[in-house]
Amino acid sequence: MTSRSSDYNGSPSGNEAQEPKKGAFTRFLDTVEWLGNLLPHPITLFAIFCGVILVASGIAGYFEVSVADPRPKELPAGPSTA
Repeated sequence: MTSRSSDYNGSPSGNEAQEPKKGAFTRFLDTVEWLGNLLPHPITLFAIFCGVILVASGIAGYFEVSVADPRPKELPAGPSTA
């Protein structure tokens, strides 16, 4: 049996080598992972986004917001075959 000392939470004592300092990119990736873990399930996100679009569409419809149809009204006259 080896005698390795550790504190109450199971981490090694100060006698052993410490973890090397993380680089900026690794810290950035750790932050992205942490933020990603805060997000809800993708199905829940989809439902939330659908609800937001429905509410925004209702508000825009109430205020009669519209856009112009970019397509031409009539087809251009083609070459005559007669």
